[in-house]
Amino acid sequence: MNIFVGNLSPEVTETDLAELFSPFGQVKSTEVKRELFSGAGKGFGFVEMSRADASRAIELLNRAHSSLL
Repeated sequence: MNIFVGNLSPEVTETDLAELFSPFGQVKSTEVKRELFSGAGKGFGFVEMSRADASRAIELLNRAHSSLL
């Protein structure tokens, strides 16, 4: 399952995303979308995990984010 991850800092890397999501299960791949010429992050990316791990990650990270607001 591919998870859309938004509101990322332009400095976020694929490694950062993998480290964030790895406590919830095996991360198959990560991708941060970048500007073609500057290479700066566009503020979003994708994380690929199994459906069960992805569901747990989404639930827990959304809960953690909403408690910060």
